Order: sequence, then C-alpha cells, then structure tokens
Amino acid sequence: MSTFNLSSYRSSGSAVRHETTDKEHGIAHEVLLVAIMTYLAKQEQTNQGLIEVGQLVEGIIGKSHPNSLRIASDLINEAKENFKKA
Repeated sequence: MSTFNLSSYRSSGSAVRHETTDKEHGIAHEVLLVAIMTYLAKQEQTNQGLIEVGQLVEGIIGKSHPNSLRIASDLINEAKENFKKA
C-alpha cells in the first residue's frame, strides 16, 4: 500500500497545510469516495457501476483482507443508498 497522501505533501511547507489526525484524514477519504461514487451513479442514472465496483473490489481483495473488504463494501453500500435517495 502506498504511503503517499496529500497530508504529506501539505506538510512540506505548503500554504494549504492543515494539521489533521489519522482519523480525520481517514474520514475525509471515505467521504470523498462515497461522494464520487454517488455522483457517478447519478450521472449514469443507475447503480450498476456501483455493483461492478463492488465486484471488482471483492476480486482484488478476495478473502485476504476481510476487514478491508467489509469497509469497502460499506462505503459502496452507502453510495447506493445515497443514489436511491436522489
């Protein structure tokens, strides 16, 4: 897994630098992922893409990282729920 993240870039003296905790950073990533997936589903006017993303994630992770698969599945399901509300 890559260790690069925008917080690392920002800590290099950038004017947009913000001090954050690992939890805040994780939440921001999750919110962005759900928002992007929801937006794309709304643009396609179907959640079929979300279903396919779920299948791809399961194929990539498999049974090797069950907690990671559960987290990813929860995020995809949240995007599906947001799509239904639209």
